[in-house]
Amino acid sequence: MPVEKVCVTCGKTFSVPPSRVATAVTCSLECAAPVRGRSRSRRVELSCRHCGEAFTAPLSHAARRVYCSEVCREASPSHRAAKADAVRGKLNGMWAGGIAHHTDGYLYERRPGHPFSSNGYVLQHRLIVEDAMREEAPSHRFIARVSGVAYLAPQIDVHHRNGDRKDNRLDNLVAMEPAAHRALHGGQLPEPGSFWPPCDPKELSMKDH
Repeated sequence: MPVEKVCVTCGKTFSVPPSRVATAVTCSLECAAPVRGRSRSRRVELSCRHCGEAFTAPLSHAARRVYCSEVCREASPSHRAAKADAVRGKLNGMWAGGIAHHTDGYLYERRPGHPFSSNGYVLQHRLIVEDAMREEAPSHRFIARVSGVAYLAPQIDVHHRNGDRKDNRLDNLVAMEPAAHRALHGGQLPEPGSFWPPCDPKELSMKDH
């Protein structure tokens, strides 16, 4: 049912439907004109962050309006980056703990900033060996340092002893020189020193990787 309001210009009572209760402040177009004039006088000129063109906005919006239009906002690299950050990682509804299952059978783990990552992901078995070597063998020749931080060198392979590419327990993983890795899968025992951690080469499984 209609709701009665008082015109802010002439003081007369007028009726509006419930849907306009929050927005209707005057009883007629004549009474609305001075209100609009006051509204225009409370506008400020701003410069669009994307295109640089000048535009006006209500004074109350000045602190948060940085684009002249939705087109400029959506074209802005900084706005697109902010939108991406808002749904990245744990903020994304599809977040699966930072673990991705690849079609090649391996597990990939999200590790932003890793120098040898691909699209922010690194093979999980390499990360596990890498973390272990930082603690136990930080000066090993399989280690590469980037900005002073130890990483498993990208040319070093990691072998799964039991052949299960998703079994990334540390005791199932062995860092190996590529030639030693190929030899192992060719039925030959790798030379001591060509893999880490040290063990009897006969303990290494020769199942297909």
